[in-house]
Amino acid sequence: MAIPLNKKKRMKWMRIGVLSLFLIGIGLTRCGSTRPVNSLSQAFREKNLESFDFVWSAIHAQHFDTTFGGADWPAVREELRPEMDRAESMREARAVLLEMIGRLNLSHFSIIPSELYQNLEMTDPAEDRSGDTGIDVFVNRESVWVQSIRPESPAEKADLRTGWEIVAVDDQSLKPLLLNLDREFGRKSTKTLFMTREITNRLTGPPGGSVRLKLVNLEEDTLTVRLSLEQKPGLEYQIGHLPPQFIQYESRWLDESIGYIRFNNFLDPVRLMTAFNRDMLNFLKADGIIIDIRGNGGGIVAMAMGMAGWFVSEKQQYLGTLHFRENEIKAVIFPRANSYHGPLAILVDELSASTSEIFAGGLQDIERAVIVGSRTAGATLPSTIVRLPNGDAFQYVLANYVSRGGTVLEGRGVAPDLAVTHTPESLASGTDRPLVKAVEIIRSSGKQ
Repeated sequence: MAIPLNKKKRMKWMRIGVLSLFLIGIGLTRCGSTRPVNSLSQAFREKNLESFDFVWSAIHAQHFDTTFGGADWPAVREELRPEMDRAESMREARAVLLEMIGRLNLSHFSIIPSELYQNLEMTDPAEDRSGDTGIDVFVNRESVWVQSIRPESPAEKADLRTGWEIVAVDDQSLKPLLLNLDREFGRKSTKTLFMTREITNRLTGPPGGSVRLKLVNLEEDTLTVRLSLEQKPGLEYQIGHLPPQFIQYESRWLDESIGYIRFNNFLDPVRLMTAFNRDMLNFLKADGIIIDIRGNGGGIVAMAMGMAGWFVSEKQQYLGTLHFRENEIKAVIFPRANSYHGPLAILVDELSASTSEIFAGGLQDIERAVIVGSRTAGATLPSTIVRLPNGDAFQYVLANYVSRGGTVLEGRGVAPDLAVTHTPESLASGTDRPLVKAVEIIRSSGKQ
């Protein structure tokens, strides 16, 4: 159930998950089930109307912005409820709900189909995305390049190279798709996030499956290759009845003097925080530390607060503030007794969302970290997920988020101190330009 907004003392930060990972699957929620469309029974139509009323009322009663972003909320109900009454399929019903919540123009509002929410075994192969090719992609307005290739993955075994352009997946050209998404999202800060996830979804599926890629190599030769899909790496972690996530974490020394930590979500607090704390103890005498949260979709805010405590010694510091309709809560940093005082660089990109932005933006605001990379997704609103009468799930926003420096990051993102991104040439040479820049910054600053 939703967290009561008038019970501040009972609210637990571990329950406030900024769940962009489900919003990232918006392509699925917008499309709904892939099963045949059947006419709904009268009883199920009534369940859909109850769901409509629940969604409308939850937003009306709890949304942090009582102006609803300029939308006439009672008028929205009068306009769209008759459409829900006429909906003849779940696809149409979900489209009405998505239209309603879309009037707010905010992230972290979504409708999760019951097939995805309930089916923990993921028996429908159309919904199983646990297999991949080992390719991470870099997307711009109309092109897709191979950004990195995981060792021992199907892509590496097929002798693919970074810097190659992917022009088609399963015989579908990517350029028209990207141009359509570019027009649809316009100047929205989440455009690159959704474009990348749309391409990534096409490169994933059930383990044992395959995808057919058409690529252009560095010599501008066109080649076609079929890649098998293997189980994604990482430790499986699941929140409630939602699909499992695969948490990846790595740490290492760079040049034997700079500590490097990368992870893809602020989830699985027991295992991830244990690893992070262990590595921070190991890096306390490092010349500098780099935290790489590029591609990190967010997760649990309390984990960002705990990690930040390793880099702050002053009390009363905080990353930012959650503004609810009736109160506010600060994301307070609790300093460690043996905090790290040396140079800190945080790597971000357009795929860094939610808790990643809270972490990076807060440490930037208190001038504790240098942010390197590209502007983040601008999707920072904390949300919760509840079950609807028709079986679907509803993700909705609980509060607005304002960074420590007073900036509303929603729709804006965190601007890096040093803007550095990949180029086709750097990818082709195997150079990670943002990481190289972060190392240069640490080398030039020296340990404080």
